[in-house]
Amino acid sequence: MKNDAFISLVESLINGGISADDHDRLQSLLKSDPKARAVFRERMDLEASLRTWAAEDLESVRSVPSSHDQITPSLIRKRARHGSRVWKVSAGAVVVVATLLLVALPWLRPGDRDHQQLASGPTEEQQQDESKSLLVGTIRQQGDCQWADDMKPVSNQFSAGPLSLLSGLVELSFDSGTDIVLEAPCELVVLSADSARLLNGNVCVNVTEVSNGFTLHTPEAAIIDEGTEYAVAINEVSTEVHVFDGSVIWVPETDTAESEDRIEAGEAKLYSRSEPGAPRHIPFGQRQFVRRLETEVKAQAGDSLLAYDGFENLAGRIRRGRSGFGWEDGWQSGRRGRGQLADIVDTPSDVVFGMDLSGRRQLELKTGESIRRTFERPLSLRSGTTYFVSVLIQRVSPEAEGDHWLRLSLEPETTGRHGRRRSGLSFGITSEGFPFINTGQNIEQVATRIHTGKTYLCVMKLADGASSASTMLRLYESGESIDSPEPTVWTVSARAPSLPELHSLILSVGNDALWRIDELRIGTDWSAVPRSSDPN
Repeated sequence: MKNDAFISLVESLINGGISADDHDRLQSLLKSDPKARAVFRERMDLEASLRTWAAEDLESVRSVPSSHDQITPSLIRKRARHGSRVWKVSAGAVVVVATLLLVALPWLRPGDRDHQQLASGPTEEQQQDESKSLLVGTIRQQGDCQWADDMKPVSNQFSAGPLSLLSGLVELSFDSGTDIVLEAPCELVVLSADSARLLNGNVCVNVTEVSNGFTLHTPEAAIIDEGTEYAVAINEVSTEVHVFDGSVIWVPETDTAESEDRIEAGEAKLYSRSEPGAPRHIPFGQRQFVRRLETEVKAQAGDSLLAYDGFENLAGRIRRGRSGFGWEDGWQSGRRGRGQLADIVDTPSDVVFGMDLSGRRQLELKTGESIRRTFERPLSLRSGTTYFVSVLIQRVSPEAEGDHWLRLSLEPETTGRHGRRRSGLSFGITSEGFPFINTGQNIEQVATRIHTGKTYLCVMKLADGASSASTMLRLYESGESIDSPEPTVWTVSARAPSLPELHSLILSVGNDALWRIDELRIGTDWSAVPRSSDPN
């Protein structure tokens, strides 16, 4: 087919006047001709750029870049954030479209992929405008989320358009059969029921078995699925892609077709913003990604779960990423910013308190390490409030003399004299293996010793009264059934003065200690505590 006939078909598709027979001819040509696919892809990019640009005022139209190279993804993103969504293409814009297309044709790259969605309808920007009033999906899971005022869904459903998540986690279920989990801070532009553009942040994409496919665009490329679950992290200089199942194809939108890259399950690659066609292999799971595990935890516990950390999707030193939700930031050294951060290690395949830990990871604290993390929202201890803190612990260090203790502390924000923090409260295990509570004024412990190598569930309850607070600790051994509802008898309890707001949590161990920690939860109800199966 001659170029002018092919371009005529493309123009008819974009203008919405293509007949059924012509649409079939265009589809057939795109399937069989790599150069036609490249021309079509380039034409779609030009159209999306110019439609966004043409929505600006006349002065902006006059100052539009005069070459294709200047119409960059960053320009498109800037217009998408701040510009109008009303498509009003001037006569000047039409001239520029035609001119740019003619100039670009000799250099259009050949493609070699059969991606049917490239010819299934209008451009991305057209799709967004035409369907912005049509709902394209449902918000299935939403925790304590905060959206940007001008970029948020109006209900539990969403339509095409920009979304900006400032805090929390959310799962978007597209009508096409694809689910995307967003981790704040994250900016995503929904283009249609089967496509979106990630501008910033971390997402996990699950293209289910009923989906017809999904295309996720980044500032420099398109990620086309082949029945998969994968995660993407974008920052100012690069994009990381980790594929958990299936495979994806990375298609640079500003590079040669030879640089198209396939990423298989269990692989992870990094693409520099300046060189999107030059991938670099990176350790799989190096960066923390939000996976279905955390949304399932949130769904099971409901709104009573305020903060959680399962220490998943981290490798090596804990500073390499963040995990969990309900926190203001990542883990930091608990020694005023000095000292090492803890390790993340693989969890032995085991079922503990009804949870299958196969393939999971956990925190390892040793030799005097101390780490701190700040709550996204402080624990406000008003009269009548109750909080529960639960954590899985296992002592690995031998039962010998030395500093083998473990302590979990809740502390207020303000500091006292000489920079020392005001006392909060803490609980943990002594070097001799006895559970204890420290209220800041007194210490209570019992003679129930824990044993090295066994996993225990520690649950602390903090209930604030009119003039004082009561703190209680319950210790469950692996294989023991967890009370439901909460127990009437606790392992150890203590009274304390009424406490101020608690802003941070600190995990620390003795100089000779080695502990493994997992499933840290803070909530307002016993339902936030892990559920166990009855061993009987």
